[in-house]
Amino acid sequence: MDERLVIIGGNTAGLAAALAARRRRADLRILVLEASGEISWGACGLPYNLADPTRAPEDLRVRPAAFFHEQDIQLALGQRVLAVDLPACRLQLERRSGGRTERLELAWDRLVVASGARSRELAIPGLPAARMAPLKTLDDLRAWKEGLGGLRRVAVAGAGPLGLELCEALRSLGLEVLLVDPEPLPLNGWPRELRAAVAAELEQRGVRLRLGWSIRRAEDQPLTCRLELESPAGGAVVEEVELVAACTGITPNTEFMPRSLERTAAGALAVSAALRVGDLPIWAAGDCACREPAVPALAGEAARVWNPQAREALTGGRVAGWNAAAGVDERQAAPGALTQVLRCFGLELARCGRLSEPADTATAPAVMDSPPVRGLLGLDLARAPRSTATAPAVVNRSRAAGQTLGHALPGSGRLEVWLEAESGGRLRGGAILAEGSDGALRINPLAALLQRAGTATELAALDLAYSPPFGPLVDPLLRAAEKLLRS
Repeated sequence: MDERLVIIGGNTAGLAAALAARRRRADLRILVLEASGEISWGACGLPYNLADPTRAPEDLRVRPAAFFHEQDIQLALGQRVLAVDLPACRLQLERRSGGRTERLELAWDRLVVASGARSRELAIPGLPAARMAPLKTLDDLRAWKEGLGGLRRVAVAGAGPLGLELCEALRSLGLEVLLVDPEPLPLNGWPRELRAAVAAELEQRGVRLRLGWSIRRAEDQPLTCRLELESPAGGAVVEEVELVAACTGITPNTEFMPRSLERTAAGALAVSAALRVGDLPIWAAGDCACREPAVPALAGEAARVWNPQAREALTGGRVAGWNAAAGVDERQAAPGALTQVLRCFGLELARCGRLSEPADTATAPAVMDSPPVRGLLGLDLARAPRSTATAPAVVNRSRAAGQTLGHALPGSGRLEVWLEAESGGRLRGGAILAEGSDGALRINPLAALLQRAGTATELAALDLAYSPPFGPLVDPLLRAAEKLLRS
């Protein structure tokens, strides 16, 4: 049997799919198409590589092309997919080589779409492209490193995880940093007290905050760029910078797929828990795919979740590649707990599952028929209507505070935990703020329980390891669970 599996995308999801497909079938012809000239590199390390002048962008590469050639996986770089012809099972490609561009067609029997996503463009009137810098690719990183010598003041547009990581990287290089976001606090969708602590940490580290402000327009000048900012109350202010860092989110690379295929509002392909696109011989994984959960959804949740993170790309790619090689859906993706962890200067931050603002706030009700994209920063929800038969969820919340280390141990820092559960006791989500180190990974027991549709009772009963250098006798995570049971 001479069948060809074509994989669109040569990074985490695409290469994981290729290796899984090869394990499933030794006789399958596997071809990976990559639009850029790079394969197998770690995008999560971009801001940390930028912060270290001694490191080259190439340090982020994971596996060389030779490794995949040894697995009998063919790589084709510089080949951008323009369109997918479903009836004919053919791709229209644009190939770049030696300064020349040519068009060609390629036949496929099975297809895996792992094309990733690109930085969302900033629509700021008057801001020239030369003053705007995303940080999503190795070429973006190279441009940043080449231009650092001429920078003194940078505006970071977007107070999400990447924006915070970039603030830390730029401050470590001695630059003046202005953080701009229309939300009143960083990390929209996280607990308010945690967000306020992050804002205080940013200010303490010398980041100037313009939270609750939007960039209305820009005026380019010979040496700087004037940014006109406005607030919802009608206030206006002018800031001068040399560069604007675009950290306002990502857009899935799916424009080449037929319009008839179901997509989310963000543009991600809708796939099943087996990562399949409808009943077609097509699977999709990574930042370009939005999949069904493999466990029953919580009340009020969307039908599918878009989780553009590295772990999702790796596990989803493996499932998509295995099923594509099999030709049937033998495997499903792990449930996933939407876990996210990051560092902001001296703070460690983590969250997983669903979190909603308390019901007394006007901006984020506990249950929504169509959860907004802003509700989970970096973990956007598909806008799928909830069944009218679903009863509104009653959300119980708890908060517990403690220390990262045992009683009276030097070096111990603050540790706070937020938990949510539905009225029946099923865990909904949680967040952690820790000062110093060794705090954020306490999110893992909660994430494991969420994957199993666990309850607050099960969390409170966990027997966690204890020793003073690692934590207090009664961990704040367990305290929060106990308080949740009493709420």
